[in-house]
Amino acid sequence: MAEETKQSLAKQKKKWFEVFAPAEFRSAFIAEIPAFKAEELMGREIEINLSYLLEDPKKQNFKASFKIVEIYQNKAITSILSFKFVPTALKRMIRKGKDKIDDSFVCKTNDGKKLRVKPVMITKAHTKRNIKSKIIQIAREQITQKASTLTATEFFSEVINNRLPMLVKDGAKKVMPLSLAQIRQVILLDK
Repeated sequence: MAEETKQSLAKQKKKWFEVFAPAEFRSAFIAEIPAFKAEELMGREIEINLSYLLEDPKKQNFKASFKIVEIYQNKAITSILSFKFVPTALKRMIRKGKDKIDDSFVCKTNDGKKLRVKPVMITKAHTKRNIKSKIIQIAREQITQKASTLTATEFFSEVINNRLPMLVKDGAKKVMPLSLAQIRQVILLDK
């Protein structure tokens, strides 16, 4: 019986299915994926560099993960799953005499979805621990307040367009000037 299924699969040819980004990314073409049936593609995750997707070389340090949620006429439509800042780019930005401040927390969006947000901030000089914790507190307040007014897809677009990191940088400026404020990673927890 197992040999019969192997033979039947060997005789079948895989079809190529085109994968497209969600409407927030102008429904841009992502990739072509081979599969025997369209149902095999459901739930598959694809990671892509944002410079390729948005055709903007400034976004080469960012990656986005998409999940296939719908198939329509041999075309797979995705939804955004996560966003991350490439770790090698972050390493290049850290210099001697500066401090890196990391954080990770869960926030809820306007449409009820939970997101794990991981901001990273780099100060212009060495900083004391109490100032670092104050910067973390400001970043958390700014991000959770902004997330509560936006849907999950709007939140991802705010991060990708660098509006949310600039909001954090401006808020923390009163405590300690930052050379970089960036969202290292955003993960959609409600898959």
